[in-house]
Amino acid sequence: MEYLIIILVAIAIVAIYFVISQNTYQVTKKELNKLPDSYKMVNNVTLESDGESFKIDYVVIGKPGIYLLNIIDRKGVIIGDESQEKWKETNGDKVEEFNNPIFKNLKIRSLVRKKIDDLSAKIPMHNLVLFHKKANLNDLFSESLTIRANALHNYISDDKQILNEEQINNIFEKFKA
Repeated sequence: MEYLIIILVAIAIVAIYFVISQNTYQVTKKELNKLPDSYKMVNNVTLESDGESFKIDYVVIGKPGIYLLNIIDRKGVIIGDESQEKWKETNGDKVEEFNNPIFKNLKIRSLVRKKIDDLSAKIPMHNLVLFHKKANLNDLFSESLTIRANALHNYISDDKQILNEEQINNIFEKFKA
């Protein structure tokens, strides 16, 4: 009986560790799998402009428009302002700078508009920066949407129908080409 209790406790510890240690990419994929089948997704999209490459982790296309997801797998206290070139992550005594993802998202947005022939910006496009579910975003000052990956389903909804199924499929095909 004692061995059974020890085994159950060990299994519980492993399960808790697995849930806590999931990275932002895994959590994002799990959240995206909850979306209705009407959504189309393309991951790891690379767009070129003036000799520079820009990577989009996910392009999600649905009735409300297009969601451009930029995953930042950081767990600490995130500090920054959308006008600053560098943001900081503080994790215990460790402070690490990283590029402001909002700057990249602005360039990506215009490249996506070119790719889908929407230069007049009729299709709603939402840039989302996704951080680890343990990240503290309270010291982040940004009007752009910066959220924890496990809250993604709260921001992608079907309440507005702007694109029909044919438009969704046409946009999807442009990314697959």
